[in-house]
Amino acid sequence: MELLRQQMDDSGVDRALTISPWPYRWNMGYVLDILSENRLWLSVAVLTPLTAEGPTQLERYVKDHGVCGL
Repeated sequence: MELLRQQMDDSGVDRALTISPWPYRWNMGYVLDILSENRLWLSVAVLTPLTAEGPTQLERYVKDHGVCGL
């Protein structure tokens, strides 16, 4: 994360959106874990489009993890 932040600073980029690598499919565990330490400049959220749980999942991500991007 330090390298990414440095590259962003060097390029004049203030915020970034990240997603979980595809091998993890719809499991956002890793990116949600890193969000807490980097929420001033990083946002994340990817929801499974094939389930009715999407709105509930998004609400939980916002409440529990501070997600502010989709």
